[in-house]
Amino acid sequence: MTHMVRVLHQILHKKRTKRKFVDGRTSIQNGKGKLSFSGVHMAEFIATDFIVNSLLFHAYKQKYMDFIVGPESSPQLKTLLLTTCENGYCIGEYLGELSSQFPNREVEIQFSTRKSPLLVFVENRARFRLYGSMNMFVRPRNSTQFKVMIIRADTKMTSSINLWLNRTAIIGNVSIENLDFKLLESRVRDVDQATFGDLGLFGAEFLEQLLTDILRVGIIIPTMKGIVLKNPKLSLHDRYLKVQTYFRLDEEFASKLIQGAVKQTFKSISNTGG
Repeated sequence: MTHMVRVLHQILHKKRTKRKFVDGRTSIQNGKGKLSFSGVHMAEFIATDFIVNSLLFHAYKQKYMDFIVGPESSPQLKTLLLTTCENGYCIGEYLGELSSQFPNREVEIQFSTRKSPLLVFVENRARFRLYGSMNMFVRPRNSTQFKVMIIRADTKMTSSINLWLNRTAIIGNVSIENLDFKLLESRVRDVDQATFGDLGLFGAEFLEQLLTDILRVGIIIPTMKGIVLKNPKLSLHDRYLKVQTYFRLDEEFASKLIQGAVKQTFKSISNTGG
């Protein structure tokens, strides 16, 4: 016990031991025990895409990925989700006779996931696939009008995700590779599968921005109390993500932790002896 405390004390205060030998890929302290120093970094954290997909499945079951979008959702959508274009362009230009059937109305989109999303890590990036159902409504402008469902469709999105580290937070951006819509029902004249399929081009840019904004919030790398990460590096591989890092130990915190452990050990020995 005394030997262990002395070695830990020397490590914390960066002192040399009296006898230190190098044997292969390990360091021998005072001829007793070995400390491995294989690898370049002090610590590695690995997360497989199985962990991520388990979280996505939970989010799917709890309906965390279902959402409603309207003109109020973002400044970009304020003039976009309208049946009559105020200036520039709006969704009323793309969906047949929507603007003439339902003039001066706001458009609401309700999205829900049909099954659990899938994320797969590959070399240097991740691939993400999302299956959803989309219902599109026109909102009433006054008490004489009603909320009407005008489009019902299924959608499938495939995207590529780039991830990197900003200090100790994982952030990234998204590039939509494919966005398909399958029209199930339409109450808008002159809207068929061919014209509705063009909506994929219309929605891809918005979804890219939405998902990128979510990723830019960042995922903080979890650490233990008393550990400060130094220069962490992120890399993506086939089916797993790796973070390699150096770290600094808070000496005051570690010293108190060791002292508490030693006191508890001696207390246990005393109780056993008694």
